[in-house]
Amino acid sequence: MALAPPADDEVARLTVGEAAGPDPLAPFLTRRRTYRGPFTADRAETALDALVLAAPDLTLLRDRAAIEQIARLNDQASLRAFRHGGFRAELLAWMRLSPRHPLWSVDGLNARAMQMSGLEALGASLVLRPGLFELLDRLGLAGALTGEAAVVKSSAAVALFHRPADEPLFETGRRWHRVWLEMTRQGLSAAPMTVLADDEAAASALAAWFGQPPGARLITAFRIGRVADDALAPPARRAVADLIV
Repeated sequence: MALAPPADDEVARLTVGEAAGPDPLAPFLTRRRTYRGPFTADRAETALDALVLAAPDLTLLRDRAAIEQIARLNDQASLRAFRHGGFRAELLAWMRLSPRHPLWSVDGLNARAMQMSGLEALGASLVLRPGLFELLDRLGLAGALTGEAAVVKSSAAVALFHRPADEPLFETGRRWHRVWLEMTRQGLSAAPMTVLADDEAAASALAAWFGQPPGARLITAFRIGRVADDALAPPARRAVADLIV
């Protein structure tokens, strides 16, 4: 299957050609998922060393002080994002906070995958709506509800993912996916902290603290670590047959 240059109104076009050899990352497609809970105490040094060799576009930060610094920055940037009503509305539209939701196991962010208890899911459905969030924010309580510093601090590492600034977005996305599959191959779990790249102040702070390759831009940051097998919730995904017709 070859990737052809897209037309002006297309992202990409796939053309079926001669059979290719097996992709070594293919077995990990169904095992890759976002893990939003705390990681184990295992620092996974051997796996992280292998990841550095396989993914040179990752800047891997293992120093505990650096991870704590990023945890604080992530909370600050997240709170700025949550203050936008449109952002919260779109997030709620994708969240499946009750097992009774018809799309609980199909798509979106269900409460089980987000490591939420039933009470936490109910609270999120209320707190993120207009009115209550703004009140809690004025009282200085919203940051405690949206923050995830404790989870970030449990990471074995934080990885900054940079790509060339002029790279086509399809190629950037393809590489992003393969990097995550490589993490899975090494027995690691991860969660992207996209707000660190989306928030200009946060992205500038990361570049000042840890540097940035010339001509590159920050795509996202991942928190990475080990997870017990029984802690990984089943992924909520549509079947391939529903997506490729």
